[in-house]
Amino acid sequence: MPEVLAERLVSWASILDPQTERQARATAELPIVDGHVALMPDAHLGIGATIGSVIPTRSAVIPSAVGVDIGCGMAARRPTSHPPASCNWSKSSARRPTPWPS
Repeated sequence: MPEVLAERLVSWASILDPQTERQARATAELPIVDGHVALMPDAHLGIGATIGSVIPTRSAVIPSAVGVDIGCGMAARRPTSHPPASCNWSKSSARRPTPWPS
């Protein structure tokens, strides 16, 4: 379950150091933030913006929020087996799923 750290800051990180939380709180207080800032499980201190954060803005772009550390905790892997039969894609989905490799 996410933890509400402030009115406009929600965290899914199980381990969050004080510096990262301070940085995220400062971001959440910006007047351009529309909604709440969300910290993902891999959130950590960044230069300019917290790595692993989602920052919704209104009429603004924060260039430092996307930097050289993008996707640092992520890995793309080609599946080695077929999807399970129970994997039913919603036909009403706005996006079509990526075809499973054969």
